[in-house]
Parts: sequence; C-alpha cells; structure tokens
Amino acid sequence: FLAEEKEKKLFNKIFKFQKFLFPLNQKERINKLIKKIKEDLEEKEKEKFKKLIYEFDIPLETKIFLNELNALDEKEIKKAKKVAFDLEIWSEGFPNPINDPIVLASFYGEDIKKVLVLKDKKLDLKKVEEINKEKGFNYEIEIIENEQELIKKIIEILSNYDLIFTYNGDNFDFYFLKERAKKFNLPKEIIEKIEIKGIVDKKATVKGKCHIDLFVFIKNIIAITLKSELLNLDQVSKEVLGEGKEGSWKMIKDFNYLIPYNFKDAYLTYKLALYYLPILIQIAKVVNQPLSKVSRATYGKLVEYKLMKEAHKFNQIIPQQPSFKEIKERDSITYEGAFVYEPKFGIYNNIVVLDFQSLYPSIIATFNICPSTYEGFIELSKEEYEKLKDNLEIKDLENENCFITPPIKFYNKYLRFKFRKERGFIPEIIKKLFNERIKVKKEYKELKKWFEENKEQLNEKEKEKIKEKINFLYAEQYSLKILINSIYGYLGYSRARWFSLEGAMSITAFGRYFIKKIINLAEKKGFKVIYGDTDSLFIVYSSKEKLLEFLNYVNEKVLPGLMKLDLENFYKRGIFVPLKSGEGGAKKKYALISEKGEMKIRGFETVRRDWAILTKEVQNKVIELVLKGEKEKALSYVLEIIEKLKKHEIDKEKLIIYTQLRKDLEEYESEGPHVKIAKKLEKLGLKVKKGLIIGYIVGKGKGNIGDRVFLPEEDKDYDEDYYINNQIIPAVERIFEIVGVDIKNLINKKEKQVSLTKFFK
Repeated sequence: FLAEEKEKKLFNKIFKFQKFLFPLNQKERINKLIKKIKEDLEEKEKEKFKKLIYEFDIPLETKIFLNELNALDEKEIKKAKKVAFDLEIWSEGFPNPINDPIVLASFYGEDIKKVLVLKDKKLDLKKVEEINKEKGFNYEIEIIENEQELIKKIIEILSNYDLIFTYNGDNFDFYFLKERAKKFNLPKEIIEKIEIKGIVDKKATVKGKCHIDLFVFIKNIIAITLKSELLNLDQVSKEVLGEGKEGSWKMIKDFNYLIPYNFKDAYLTYKLALYYLPILIQIAKVVNQPLSKVSRATYGKLVEYKLMKEAHKFNQIIPQQPSFKEIKERDSITYEGAFVYEPKFGIYNNIVVLDFQSLYPSIIATFNICPSTYEGFIELSKEEYEKLKDNLEIKDLENENCFITPPIKFYNKYLRFKFRKERGFIPEIIKKLFNERIKVKKEYKELKKWFEENKEQLNEKEKEKIKEKINFLYAEQYSLKILINSIYGYLGYSRARWFSLEGAMSITAFGRYFIKKIINLAEKKGFKVIYGDTDSLFIVYSSKEKLLEFLNYVNEKVLPGLMKLDLENFYKRGIFVPLKSGEGGAKKKYALISEKGEMKIRGFETVRRDWAILTKEVQNKVIELVLKGEKEKALSYVLEIIEKLKKHEIDKEKLIIYTQLRKDLEEYESEGPHVKIAKKLEKLGLKVKKGLIIGYIVGKGKGNIGDRVFLPEEDKDYDEDYYINNQIIPAVERIFEIVGVDIKNLINKKEKQVSLTKFFK
C-alpha cells in the first residue's frame, strides 16, 4: 500500500483525475490513462496499483494502521504519563475568549495535583485552605503573576505528559487557551503548540501529545448506556463515579470557592478517564486505530474501521465513500422497521422479560446477509404476499443455494430478497466477534467469581493485579459488544461504504418474523403476552418451571443458527400506561420492579430531558410506590409536593427545565421557550449552536411561556401554577388512571376534598 517516493507523483496524478472526472462521466478517458500507465508498471506493482485506485479516498494514516502497524501498545499506554486538566474563566455572563480571562488551571494525575491561580486581590489563601480542609482536598497552589505567564505555564505542564484528558476540551479548554494566546500575541512557537483541527467538530491537542476528550467519547459511544440525558461532567460523574462537582459555576461568586471547584473538575475528569480507558484501549485494539481517533469516532466509524481492517483477508476491495448526492438519495428511502406488539395497559404481577441475544447481528450471521452475498429478489403478487406474510414456515426461509427473506412490502412492490450460502464477508466477521465475546465473557465471569471467593487470601498487590485483569476483560467483551450491535445500523447508514438497502430491509424483516413467531408460540403454550418490541417480549407467567421449559424449547427447536432467546429478568410487578387518547397502551413506556426490588423504567419523563428535575423525582417516586402497592402513599406524596410548590418551598434548582437546540437559532421559524432563552444567552456572549443544552425556569407573568422564562441564576420567582398543571399533573395522571384516581380532578377540586379512601375503592 505504501508506494515508493518515485511512484507517488504518478499515483497522485491518477487520483486527481479519477476523483474529479468520474462524477462527470469521464470514466472511459480515465480507464485509457490507467491502462497505459499499468503497462509501464512492473508485474509486482499491478495489484498494489489496483487497490490504490479503488481505495484512493482512505487517508494514508488509516491505511498504515489497517495493514502495516499496530495502532497501540498496551504496555506503552500503561507506562504513559497521564494528566487531566481543566480551565476556569472569570466571566460575568458566559465565557468569551475576546474579553474573559483564564484565571485558573487545574491538573490531576498520579504525579500531579495542582492548581495554577492568576494573581488576584480577591484571593485569600487562608480561606482556600479552610475550604480544602473542610472538603478533604489536598493539592498544590501556584500563583502566577499575569495571564500570559499562566498560558505559557499551562502549555509547559501539558507538554510533559503523554496522555491528556479533558471534558469538552476540544471545543472549550484548548480553544480558549489558543484564542487567549493569540490575543496576547504570544510567541509563534507557543501558539502553534496548541493544534486545533476542524470547524464544527474540533479536534484539539498539544503538539505531539494524545488528547482524549471524554465528553466526545461519552456522547458518541457511552451515552446510550447512561440514565442521564444531560451529559455534563456533574451528571455523568454522579452516575458513573457516585460523586459530582462542587456546586454550580454560575452560582459561585467568591473567587476562593472557585479554586476547589476547579480542582474537583480535573479530579473527576481523571477518575472518569481511568474508568473508561480500558474500554477505549480494547476498542482501539479491535479496530486497530489510534486512541485519539477512536475516542472521537461514532458507532458507524468504528464498524467501518473494523470492516476495512478485515476486508483484504476476505479478498474484498473497500468501497469508496458515497457522494453527497448518493447520501441524499439514501436518506430519502424509507422501509419498514421493527415490530411492536401493542401493550395492554394496566398493572401486572409476575412478569418475565425475554430478550433476543443481539437480534440483528445474529440474523446477519445466521442468514448470511451481506453485500457480497446478495443474489437478487423474488417479486410476489399482492395475493402471494398476503398468503405468505403470516403463514411462512421457518423451513421456507431457505433453499439449497440461498437464504430467502420473509415477504417485504416496499412501496408498491412485494419482494423476497435472496442471499447466497457461500461464505459472506460481514457475517463471518460477526461470527468471529460473537465467538471472541463468548470466550472473553466466560473468562471475565469465572475470574470475577474466583476473585470474590478468594480475595481475603490475597495481598493488596495481588488484588490490584486481578482487579485490573477483570476490568480489562470486561472492557474487551464490552468493546466487542459495541461492534457486534452496531453492524446492522451501519448497513442502513446513508454514509456507509458498505451501505446495503436490501441487507437492512432483510434484517428487519427477519426480526419481525421471529418475534411474531415466538409470540404465537407463547400464546399457544398458554402464556399471556402483554407487550413485545423489536427484540423483547413481556410475558405474564404462573410457573417459572413452565416458562423455562418454553425458553429451552424455543432455543433448541425453533431458532436457527446464532439466534437465541435469553431470560432478561423476572419482575414482581409492572405498569403499562394508556395512550393520551385513552385507547390502547403507550408503546415503549413502562416501569417494572424486579424480585430484588430494582426498578426498570422506560419512556417516562424520568428518563427524558425536557422535564424539570422535580417532575422526574415525583414521577419516579410515584412509580416506585405504585409498583410496591402503596397507592395511598403515592397520592399523599403528590399532594404534599403541590402544597410545597404553592408555598414556594421548592428549591429553584429542581425547577430547571433542560432542552436541547435541535437546529441552529436562525433555522427556527417559531420561538419556543428554549429558543427565546437561547437568544438571551447569545446576547450575553455565549456561542449558541445546534446541540447546545439550555436550562431555564418558567416565571410568573402574563402571556406565552416563552415570554416568562428566565435563566436559573436570575433573581426571579417561579410560576407554581405552571409547574403544577404543566409538569407534575401530566407526569403522574396516567399512572394514577391505572389505579382508578383522577388526579387532575382531585387537585383542581374547589369544594371540600373527598377522602382518599373513596378514591381507592
């Protein structure tokens, strides 16, 4: 792949012609040029040349790691000097690099616990010492005379480390550092030490060092596993590490309190880095790309790296990236997705949840779905489609040479796609990943169990070594899981090199077929299915033994290939709420409590961003009490919260509503509350753009809500009626409806309150 220096000019010339002329239908001209040049090449270079022509759009660095070198060395990473750093800006509004100075920089690592402090008359070291003693913090403070020296010192310290961790460093810390350095006209070599690439999605670092922005990694890869939709350092740290930040930056008016606040940010960033680094390392190993690249990759990009890495082992030429026109065409196509069995709303006891193990990847591997095995389609008449769609036997999903999909309705066509049985490129990769994960997961469980049984006999050094091994085994199986479960989405991803519309449609068709098949079998066996969605079934059972017999029967006699149905958990009770219209149950909206008392909540406001913190707390508590059978307590609790709201005894922090900007400000035609508050932030100097999460409180006054919203730090009072009628009641009314209580009517009743006993008859 790496041509000699004398050949590079030749290749570059061809790439230039090919890249710009192929879209203009000049392929014949290019082919003549290629033919002439190939005649002049030595025999051994012909295959190399062919691959380069087809794969010219792959960056050279990516090619090297795909085919020549190992992207990382675990031993080197372990030995690497690591540090987390965080900046604080002193600003009356929102930080702006034009006017607002860097006043603090904190560093946290094995060999450093330090805060650089810009000399300031507000600084009281004795007070800082008292605060640190109270909080149990221990770090060095170095006072710097001016901001120019502070910037130089920050870069000097960072230059001594191999791995640098930040939380939003790409778009904030490094950006601010460089802009302030330019403002002061610092020497060119200082400014150029901070490298920033990209405009929208920036990639920043100190020259020659590996920078991992944990926020980007968590947003792209980890967010789906977190309960919180607010991916700020405070919320993520609370969920992952069990501890959060030191208050709110906006609320800190005393410079001396800002110092420990800044230190805690670096500390949390470092702890998160150590927590996620094993996963990052394992992902980088699987796809063989550098840590800095993997830490900023999306699911689609990780899959693409893996497929590119394996392509030549299967004699596959890597397809070119799609053009803008191709992407738009792909985005415009819609097809049927997963099957949802409408829930029967109510409260149920003795529920079991059964999950297909990696449903879509197992379908790809079982039915050999791949662009390389696609064999065309069978077109059906409407009558044939109607006859087959609910009566197809599993044996009819294949013939001697091909696997054949269940019938698919695609616009005005009725189709069955065919995939050859000969070895498929992507299915083989999935099988390999599956087997690797089974092996690693088994090793992880066995070692974890052994450690729990024998840890008392081990010394501290031995304990740490085994704990580290357990963490890396977990990370390895987790990284394999990420890739396995991302491949289906990749086939239908409009920007994918290996995009396959037929493949994506076929996978969902098989998924619909098998979940319907299992629902029918369960009902024939006498079980009551109350809900089914994509890859999960919710069944009411009377006997665990019969349920387990059914599960074994399905796995041994019904499901083919790698397909498997797993027991997710047994639950004591579950709530399925009605639709707002009152007809039928709400999809993807339920709450369960396990036999161990653990709650599983999906689709409620508790897991949504655009509701106040108080609303989420109230709904969560009501769900918990109703699941435990304590209905009266649930109602009393809600009435108590409403009284506190009326008396303004609720902390304003709990009334903040968070909303994300889905578009850039200029794209909004109407001004909702979040848009109005965003424009207010823009006037205060904040860089407002798509994706920004905005917090606001609804205040008293007349007119639209948008005219009454204010920032949390503003000294204004909230509108209790809004929070009662637009937040609390909507969050709990459908839960109470299930237990026969009209909460809205009860709360708004003006006459004498009816006793709770009457409502629960």
